Amino acid sequence: MPGIDRLLYRPARLNDPYIVDYDRRGRLLSVIHPQRHRRVTYKYTSNDCDYDVFYDLTHVRHRTELHADYTLQTSAVDDFDVNCSCVIERTDNVTMTSVQVMLTGCTHHRHDNENVLLVGDFVYTRDSHWNESSLNAVVAGHKLPVTKSRFNDQSRQTTYASLFTCQHQRHRHRHHRDESQSAGGGRRCVSDDGRVEVTRHYDTLSRLSKLVMSFSRRVSFILQVMPHHTNSRRLEINF
Repeated sequence: MPGIDRLLYRPARLNDPYIVDYDRRGRLLSVIHPQRHRRVTYKYTSNDCDYDVFYDLTHVRHRTELHADYTLQTSAVDDFDVNCSCVIERTDNVTMTSVQVMLTGCTHHRHDNENVLLVGDFVYTRDSHWNESSLNAVVAGHKLPVTKSRFNDQSRQTTYASLFTCQHQRHRHRHHRDESQSAGGGRRCVSDDGRVEVTRHYDTLSRLSKLVMSFSRRVSFILQVMPHHTNSRRLEINF
């Protein structure tokens, strides 16, 4: 097609490909799923930072406001009977400092306070090197425990990180030490609803080291996370 770069990706064991179209400026225009089960369309305004995404009954709006000291990025989702918006504030137009997520029921009066189902506010504090040192979160009016991190001044590697937790009757914590760990041991957090149990294992720096999902008491999925000395991660997945 004139003015369009089209790429085809054919997954294994599928006869039809994904069809991905870009314009001459390299902007994504559309993604057509195999057998045309879904078409995702992207429409841009004069500002390339502002665009709309359409698929099924969903409309997603991405907008950016540039200010002298910060940038506001807003993503709003309209999906049949539920609306969700996410506002991200960045200082120096780069570093994220706060996030607000709002979930509302679908109504003609979009900003009616009585229609707000859930609000979450997340505020980040950073050190002199712009590393995240703490996170303050308030969800549905409930203040969650503050999570804190510390870093080595020379290597910038994480030396301490507190565990993010939430209070729920089916969300419980178990202290666990694996034989391969040091005397300080690691921690694990178990969440279940009676049918699905998710166990998260953390190392001594509160980094996720292992994720186990069990359905009806039978382990079906294991994700192993092995940190590297450069702060990167290697993943190993078993089904």
